[in-house]
Amino acid sequence: MGCQVVAITKAKFITLVSAWGIIMLLLLGAAYKARSPALYLDLNLDFEDHDVISKKSLVYAAYDAGASNCFIGAGIHLASFLFGLWQWRVGNGIASHTTVR
Repeated sequence: MGCQVVAITKAKFITLVSAWGIIMLLLLGAAYKARSPALYLDLNLDFEDHDVISKKSLVYAAYDAGASNCFIGAGIHLASFLFGLWQWRVGNGIASHTTVR
């Protein structure tokens, strides 16, 4: 089954926070893919340079890069979500054998 690395409570916390992170980053990545104007301040662009802002291809590439970063972050949260679920299951298996009667 596996070895227990973290306690059951920490495993539940890791699972909960990772689930929240996955949902949040997927929604944020979708907003970047939709090129939401509300996110323009988070783009990696120099807004003082008029030549950069006037080229749509550079602005769209910055939105796509932000979306890719969000999707990569969601994948990392998915890995920690699976780790938390695994540890939760291992902890429950151990807890059923070690209950005080």
